[in-house]
Amino acid sequence: MSSESTFIDLEETQDLLQDVLAFLDDNSFSDDATAPPASSSMGGDCVKKSRSRKYSPVYDRCRREKKKAERQALVSQVAQYETELELLRAQKSVPGTDSKWGWIHVATEEEKRRKAEEINRQLRGIIALQLNAIKILHGYMSQEA
Repeated sequence: MSSESTFIDLEETQDLLQDVLAFLDDNSFSDDATAPPASSSMGGDCVKKSRSRKYSPVYDRCRREKKKAERQALVSQVAQYETELELLRAQKSVPGTDSKWGWIHVATEEEKRRKAEEINRQLRGIIALQLNAIKILHGYMSQEA
């Protein structure tokens, strides 16, 4: 729902920007003779008129089509996320389908992890021995040379 309010706020902001730009274009002054006095524009007594902007039918149609396309894209995105969520929920519930035997899966995974860690320790030890042997051989080679 928050994305819809953000979408509306963005559109209102864009409409306001269009109104401000149109106002500035309409009231741009080419010379000092037509410029209003500075005191009247700075006064706090001026009343702000509300302007209603009438857009061309082509612009309105394009804007409506753009809104519709964005809504359709969001709807399709929501559907995609819902199917993805259902798949994730299904994947999550697979190991625990039979809660009576779910502990076996956990225990098996823990055992695999423990064995992998032990193999890694052994391999690191072998690598350390190999490096030590290489250093010794390198030392002998440098002494003979």
